[in-house]
Amino acid sequence: MIVEHARPEETGWRAATLAGLAYTAAVFAVAFIVGAIRVTLVAPRLGDLVAVLLEAPIVLAVSWRLSRWCVSRFHLSADALYRGLMGAVAFVFLMALELAVSVLAFGETAEHYFAKWGTTPGIVGLATQVVFATIPWVQCFFLTESRRR
Repeated sequence: MIVEHARPEETGWRAATLAGLAYTAAVFAVAFIVGAIRVTLVAPRLGDLVAVLLEAPIVLAVSWRLSRWCVSRFHLSADALYRGLMGAVAFVFLMALELAVSVLAFGETAEHYFAKWGTTPGIVGLATQVVFATIPWVQCFFLTESRRR
């Protein structure tokens, strides 16, 4: 039997892609629950902007922890390139997932989905998504030299 050994860079790309997909799925599941609470309980009482401002740090704190878990689970190196790829994959997957859920599950049009980004709560939400995508990359700079190996 012939066993092919992947080159380290191929392993890194694969790990980064899988970690990005898992990271998005995990954060999306948590954010979906937090978002349901925001829409049904918080926004009607405090308004959309305050609700999004309260939701963002919760989602980002969870994102920080889940990013570290995904990096560990998929044995992703501390290389900024692979961490950046993980974040880029996560961002693209998240945006596609959110659009699909908005259109298919909630009956929104794509135009309405994108138009929400023109509101202050929409801008805060989009900024939160951008920060979510940068977390894996940012974390690689917080590792001690001994943990980078």
